[in-house]
Amino acid sequence: MWGTLVMAVTGLILWFPVQFTKIIPVSVASIVDLPSIALIVHRYEAILAAGFIFTIHFFHTHLLPEKMPVDEAIFTGKITEAEFRHERFNQFKRLESQHQLENYKVAPPSLFVSFLTRLFAVPILITGLIMVGFMFSALIVWAI
Repeated sequence: MWGTLVMAVTGLILWFPVQFTKIIPVSVASIVDLPSIALIVHRYEAILAAGFIFTIHFFHTHLLPEKMPVDEAIFTGKITEAEFRHERFNQFKRLESQHQLENYKVAPPSLFVSFLTRLFAVPILITGLIMVGFMFSALIVWAI
């Protein structure tokens, strides 16, 4: 929530720099370059937000132990009954009580499709890890 406020305020300062520099006292304005500070804070917050969102989604999609090295459901649209029961328990119980669970059962992906999925996804996984590294290294470099 505070990140939204920081992005909004610094964004407004960057959007209307003349109006915001008129608000602060001259004694402070001669010492502090408000638009430059707003730009730095805005950049840091943008990288933190993007890094957080990307890392959390990336972790929950690819790096959970039960999903390693890749969640095939992204590419095939199919999950096992055990995964369905674990991840969507309420929906599973509702379908089971209504005797509709059999209507949703499909054949598992073939070994060839599983192989292609992993062949395609592992390089993308490595690329994602490199991107996370670049995001965090950008924060470190800008801090120096």
